[in-house]
Amino acid sequence: MQMRIVVLLLGAHIVALSQLPDRDELIAKLNDPAASQQAFQDLVVHYQLGGVRSILRNLNQLPAETRIAYGRALMHLDLFRYRNDLNANLTETNDPESKALYLQMLATFGRQLESSVFEPYINNEQEDIRVRLAAVSGTIKIQNPVFYEKFYEIAKDAEYDPETGQDDFAFADIDMSNQGFYYFTRGKLAADDVSDAHILTAIRMADKQSTELYTMLLDLKSKKIVPKMIDRAVRVGGVALLEVMEGHKTAKKMLDEIKKAKTAAAAMAKYQSLDVSNAESYPIVAAVPRTVRGKGAEGMGGGFAVIKVAEDGTATVMEHMNPFGGSDEIKALAGRTFVPAMLNFKAVESFVFVTAP
Repeated sequence: MQMRIVVLLLGAHIVALSQLPDRDELIAKLNDPAASQQAFQDLVVHYQLGGVRSILRNLNQLPAETRIAYGRALMHLDLFRYRNDLNANLTETNDPESKALYLQMLATFGRQLESSVFEPYINNEQEDIRVRLAAVSGTIKIQNPVFYEKFYEIAKDAEYDPETGQDDFAFADIDMSNQGFYYFTRGKLAADDVSDAHILTAIRMADKQSTELYTMLLDLKSKKIVPKMIDRAVRVGGVALLEVMEGHKTAKKMLDEIKKAKTAAAAMAKYQSLDVSNAESYPIVAAVPRTVRGKGAEGMGGGFAVIKVAEDGTATVMEHMNPFGGSDEIKALAGRTFVPAMLNFKAVESFVFVTAP
């Protein structure tokens, strides 16, 4: 009787394996525009973490736009298990955006990765600044002021311009979760030798609750940073940040823009994106372009939108506005199909924030 049960279980296992799609065929389809998205999903659904490895190993074979979208979709997984694959990708590419992407993915490891992995890119002044900032954002996880200062040294040449869409911090893994770097940066804002690098870094780290940080920035009395602060507030759904700006003398000449930005920020804040805080749920976000072509108003961004991606990957524009008079191509995303977000290797509905330019 026991032998019969074993045979039945073994037979069921063989049948299950025989029903899996061929992995090599799926990998080949990744580079086929008509089949790529379905191949991505099939690899994840049927092969799970092994499927993720197959995708990562083949990113360099994909068109640049697809490569960036797929890489960012996987950014919130525990990528440490794929460190050798990411290192191989990094050494095999010459494209600055791809280098920056892989360095950003490696930067998510925190203290688990030696700084020596990042240093060749940090110290090479011939590298694109986005690459250098992505690399140094990996070392600041070590919580060493020497690395913090190196970040500012590189960031002194960085640009963050909402009107043109230029964002040299686009691949820098900096946010409020790095408390050591955040409080160190806050301290720099109160120092006599505060620089543009400190200011831009602080703006790019702000989240929707960073009212004290915004007050410190406004107290610097630099009117040129006000448009950047408004843009950041909209992007993070920071109505409270804009309320701080409304009551401060530094921003009094831009009260009309702030009022418009509050409406936009409130619309963005209504939608919660995929919960990526629990790595055990294997979060994969929707592979939607985060920026599209557009034209910003003077000193300000162009378009802001929330895109819903259904379980079947269909995109719907939930919110879309050009609060400062810019223009964009965001509406062209409606009805298109993308790789949907996934939790525990199953597709789920999610929301994605998209901007232009």
